[in-house]
Amino acid sequence: MRLRPPVSDFSIRTKVILMVAGTLVLAVLFTAYLVRQLVSQNILNQKLTTVEILTTSILHDITYYSDRDSEEAGQQIIAKYMTYYRIITHMAIYNRRFVCIATSDVHRTHQKTRDPEILGAVVEARPSLHVSRADRQGLGIRSIARAVTVYVSLQDVQQTLAALDRRIALIMAAQLALVSTALFVLLRGSILLRLRRLMTVTQQITQGNYGLEVGDRQGDEIGQLGRAFDRMTADLQRSKLEIEGYNKRLEQRLREATAELQKAYEELKNAQSQLVLNEKM
Repeated sequence: MRLRPPVSDFSIRTKVILMVAGTLVLAVLFTAYLVRQLVSQNILNQKLTTVEILTTSILHDITYYSDRDSEEAGQQIIAKYMTYYRIITHMAIYNRRFVCIATSDVHRTHQKTRDPEILGAVVEARPSLHVSRADRQGLGIRSIARAVTVYVSLQDVQQTLAALDRRIALIMAAQLALVSTALFVLLRGSILLRLRRLMTVTQQITQGNYGLEVGDRQGDEIGQLGRAFDRMTADLQRSKLEIEGYNKRLEQRLREATAELQKAYEELKNAQSQLVLNEKM
């Protein structure tokens, strides 16, 4: 026994709604993904721009204090930026011998670094920018300005993106509900009600009522199907009337032939009776 897929038992209304809703959901999800990617990239670019500005400012301060290679000057720079810029989670200043002379983490003071990026920045004496995952709060931006490492947290960006995701989800859900309702109303008037009318007329015709018409005068495929159905119904009605007329004429001829036979039989019977009487006389 061959089993049909369950979807084949769905009504045309259910199939249309499923197709439209599925297409709409995919379009909404794709749009939400694009919006989220564009916004997150824009926020990250703004954060990178902020870090570049901080790098330039720190570089200026380091140049200003270049003649004071002391822990006090370094701690002043670190205290200044850690106080005014909450996005900075960690800072460290290294001298030309790759030793940390000032840092926001007192346990790293006077330690020699082995970080190749810091070593390269000190040797080449050039600023560089690097996105790192080394900070304790997860994803962060690591900016190296000559002999300074700055760790900038992206926690606020992640919180902003999380809030953005919730807002996009709400907007897309509302949009999906509104568009689905509008599409259902449009489909109901332009397709579903007309198909229901066609099904009703079909059921009436199967019961022998050939006088009904679909009456769809629109120029689309359903309208063309309705007009073709009306022509077929008219042909069936005409054929039915012709058959009924032929049957009536046939019945009339049969009655006339029966009457003639009955009359001939009566005449023959009377003639036979008269012949018997004549023989007796």
